[in-house]
Amino acid sequence: MDYAEIEVKYGESFELPVPIRRGYAFLYWVDEKGHKYENGITYVCNFEEDLYLTPFFE
Repeated sequence: MDYAEIEVKYGESFELPVPIRRGYAFLYWVDEKGHKYENGITYVCNFEEDLYLTPFFE
């Protein structure tokens, strides 16, 4: 699976991209701890370490 990287500095706002997987509908992103990140929401970076997200599809 391909991956993409975005760089956001602490305190900056960001929106996550919508991944495309042919034949599936994107639901949300999830991090290693199971926290969900929804599409279309503006987040503010409040973490100082790298965050790795995995897309979930149905």
